[in-house]
Amino acid sequence: MNGILPTEPCHLVFRTCGENPGWVRQSACQVPPLLFFAIIAQNNCAYKGNKNVYYLDRMRGKNGADVYKTKAAFRYPLSKDKNGKYKIQSGEMISVCMTSDFFLEEADEWRSEAWEMMRVRSDVVFLLLTKRPERIRNCLPANWGTGWDNIFLNVTCENQSRADERIPVLLELPFRHKGLHCAPLLGPISISKY
Repeated sequence: MNGILPTEPCHLVFRTCGENPGWVRQSACQVPPLLFFAIIAQNNCAYKGNKNVYYLDRMRGKNGADVYKTKAAFRYPLSKDKNGKYKIQSGEMISVCMTSDFFLEEADEWRSEAWEMMRVRSDVVFLLLTKRPERIRNCLPANWGTGWDNIFLNVTCENQSRADERIPVLLELPFRHKGLHCAPLLGPISISKY
C-alpha cells in the first residue's frame, strides 16, 4: 500500500496487534455486505463534506438532519424468538446509526442504553461509523477501559482535509478495532504519514 487511496470503494482497518501493526486496505468485495452497501450508497450521493447529509435517509423520505430514537429497532439486538434465542445470531455484525451518527450530541440521552446493549451482546460485532471522533472520549461508558472486543470504530474521511483532521483523533482513542470509511471519496487521500 503506497499511502494514496484510490477512488474505488474501500475500507481501511488499523491493526493494533500482531507483528505488523498499521493500516490494511480491503477492497469492497472483502467488506461485509452491510458495510459494502453503505460505501456504494454514499458514493452515489451529492456530498460535499456536510455532516448532516445521509443518502439512505433520502431514500426513505426522511430528513437526515432529524435525530430520533427508533421505536421498533432500538432494542432489536436484545430481541429473542419464540424459543428464547436471540434473533441476531452470535458473530453477526450490526452497523449502528448508518443513516446518522452514534456520537451526535442529540443522541447523548439514549447512548448509555445503547452501550449497555452492546456490552450485553458481546457476542455480536457493532460497527460504529462517525464524522465526530472529537466527541467520542467524553461519550464512552465508565467501564470502557481500553475498549471492548466487539466494538469496531470507523471514522469517515472523504478528502485529505477530513483525513488530516480525523485520523490523528482516531489513533488516540481507546478502541481495539479502528478503521477508516473512505466514502464518498472526493479526491485522493494520503495516509502515509499515519
